Amino acid sequence: MSSAERRSIAGSTALFLAALTVSVALIYTQLGHSWVAAYWIAICVGPTSLLALIVAHLVHHDPRGIRSLSQRFWLVTLLALGPVLFAGAAAAKQMFITPEDATVGAGVLVMALAVGARVSYLLSSDVRRDVAELRAGLARVAAGERDVVFRVDGRDELGGLAAQARETVAMLAEEERLRDEAERMRRQTIASISHDLRTPITSLRLLAEAIEDDLVDPETVKRYATSMRTNVEVLGALIDDLFELARIEAGALTWSMEQIELGQIAAEVIGTLEPEASQRGIRIQAPTDDAYELLGDPARLRRVLLNLLQNAVRHTPADGSVTVRIEPAASGGWEVEVADDGEGIDPADADRIFDPFYRGGSEAARTRPGTGLGLAIARAVVEAHGGRIWLAPSERGSRFRFSLAAGA
Repeated sequence: MSSAERRSIAGSTALFLAALTVSVALIYTQLGHSWVAAYWIAICVGPTSLLALIVAHLVHHDPRGIRSLSQRFWLVTLLALGPVLFAGAAAAKQMFITPEDATVGAGVLVMALAVGARVSYLLSSDVRRDVAELRAGLARVAAGERDVVFRVDGRDELGGLAAQARETVAMLAEEERLRDEAERMRRQTIASISHDLRTPITSLRLLAEAIEDDLVDPETVKRYATSMRTNVEVLGALIDDLFELARIEAGALTWSMEQIELGQIAAEVIGTLEPEASQRGIRIQAPTDDAYELLGDPARLRRVLLNLLQNAVRHTPADGSVTVRIEPAASGGWEVEVADDGEGIDPADADRIFDPFYRGGSEAARTRPGTGLGLAIARAVVEAHGGRIWLAPSERGSRFRFSLAAGA
């Protein structure tokens, strides 16, 4: 027997003795100090009340014999009114009440029993209905439904249980949605990796077979070798990007944080891309100041700016312009903007451009060079610095912005 059960039995025993003592004392004092009346009341009420408490404890200890709430409510009614009925009948007989008085008393007791039974039924029906509704709803949830409505609106414990069930089902539905989205992204990533690996590998195989079968002259062999090297570089870039993105998302990348000047990093990246931009007549407008200090990883932030500027130059038409701006952020730190006057990004693609391997919905976008991981890596790097990156609205071209805390 557990300590809680022992405490419960001790409490019931104390209650029984206290109630019996008060009853006997009350009858003794009110009936002219009659020990006979007090004795008969104790004999009539005591055993039946004690029996009711014993049965209640047995059911409480092992409720498996009571299979439904209806049976439990009926048992409560019987245990509450049974001792009263028995005590009334026994007292009437032993105390020589007249037949008329006994009949009246019996009628009162029957009326009390009937009303008590009806009250028990009415109260239990609401509870049984709510329990049945919860049980049916949870069965539908177990069967896979997620739009289940629990029609239990009471303010009692069952109402609280129904509210908790609603929250649990909503959380379960959201977790399943996220799981399905993750599975969709996994499948898409595998398909994208397979596609991006297949193209250069197929090209390498065909070029190698042509050289091996002596189908080309020495000059063509040299040209094929250059193409093979290009394909190897594409494969290497894809593998490097995949490895870096996986390490960033797993938190396994080592960051070299130091005090840096963001404007100087922007100038270095712009200097790297200016020859390519100049060949197409594209102007790159740089920030006017180098003193944008913050704590960050210079190599990784350089990678972010390089990716954004490469995309901007690639999508800007000849004689167009690309602008890099750095300005204070409203919440502290800095905001960097890379804008171009190219064809812009389809609004339908705006929510997915930072997903790995996503290059856009159009055929032209999907066939552009690149691994499709640059923006995903840029987002991971910026978020690792405590900032965020987003596509800002633009009337012409594209505007990418990202924020960095001064003490990132």
